[in-house]
Amino acid sequence: MKELIESLMEMGILASPRALKLLQTQDNPMEMVRHILRGRGETLFLEEEDIRRALEELGGNEEEKLELSVPQTVVVEKQSKVVEEKEEKEKSESTVMLRKKNTPPPAVSRYRPVAAEYEEDIKISGDITGKSLCEGKITDFTRYFIDRLNKLRDIIKRRPEMMHATSIRRAKRLDNKVSTIGIVSEVVSSEHGIKVIIEDEEDFIALFINKNSQVFKQAGTIINDEVIGVSGRVKLNRREPVLYPDAIFR
Repeated sequence: MKELIESLMEMGILASPRALKLLQTQDNPMEMVRHILRGRGETLFLEEEDIRRALEELGGNEEEKLELSVPQTVVVEKQSKVVEEKEEKEKSESTVMLRKKNTPPPAVSRYRPVAAEYEEDIKISGDITGKSLCEGKITDFTRYFIDRLNKLRDIIKRRPEMMHATSIRRAKRLDNKVSTIGIVSEVVSSEHGIKVIIEDEEDFIALFINKNSQVFKQAGTIINDEVIGVSGRVKLNRREPVLYPDAIFR
């Protein structure tokens, strides 16, 4: 539209909006304008009527031809697209049906356990070996851990550094360097170090291994229920004795 208006202005011609709209539908609007000028001489303003009269003189209404051709093209394209989609759908359905036809039915297992229709009826009458002394009570578990502690403590005491290891209760009262053995009941890691609680038959004590300690790496492998021996100094921390080990034995 802009180019058409500029071309008309170069020729010194103005046109009404309707005339411009009608001109724009033509394949060669400027040729149409020249035809009008040849027939009417100098024209400064074009009306819609001028364009329609020129169309009749040229032998047909190109606007009507254009308006008819566009919808027909769209309809043909839509019909073609619908046909293609239908063919594609039929092809897809045929492929699915063929696959279903060629797929063997799932295998059905005919296995059935002999006792499938019976509920379980299991009773534990006792120890068939006659050697079990455990009844599953708390005292049995306590006895088990104490026995385990005693056996592993004897093994750790064979080391020269732990020959004089004392009980945890006595170690908590000593100010000088002490050695003791216990079973691990808790391990807590923090940004400052590792806290370990060990206990024996009588008492418990907290160990603290600073991250700068020489045994910090070794302390990182300590786990619950492990029996360990430690040596170090006991200090009061918030009225509770804490052992700071400089050696850990297993």
